[in-house]
Amino acid sequence: MRRATPPRQSGIETPGTGDLEAHLGLEGIVSKRAASRYRSGPSKSWLKIKNMVESEFIPLGTERDSDGVPWALLASERDGQLEFAGPAILNPPHALRAVWRERMAALEVAKPPVRGLRQGSAQWLRPELRVRVRHLKAKGTLRHATVKHLITSSAP
Repeated sequence: MRRATPPRQSGIETPGTGDLEAHLGLEGIVSKRAASRYRSGPSKSWLKIKNMVESEFIPLGTERDSDGVPWALLASERDGQLEFAGPAILNPPHALRAVWRERMAALEVAKPPVRGLRQGSAQWLRPELRVRVRHLKAKGTLRHATVKHLITSSAP
């Protein structure tokens, strides 16, 4: 399968992919072939480019949704305080699942480590781990986020 590249108009200087969206605070851009007409629904004439980035977060807990999908409940640090950042799908590589599970089990606590979070069915953690998360670059709550790496001093 050939990967599509974003169209460029001749004679117009454009910043590198992601620069303009980041400057404007957008999650990405949508491009279309100049000769194509708008029509609703999927189209090969339109190309959506998401502005994905990786950032470091602190897991506050884990929770499974109604379909059984595991989610990490994440925080970021601001002015020395933890602030809820949002959820991210927690799907570690198969070979590392037992290691991640052990690390998180050792940090379990009874109550949320940040005020204002609902108790629900979450398993809360002492905020001592760090994870690398791939997500849309946007302001506010995490969107389209997936935990990619557990950051430890001896992480593989």
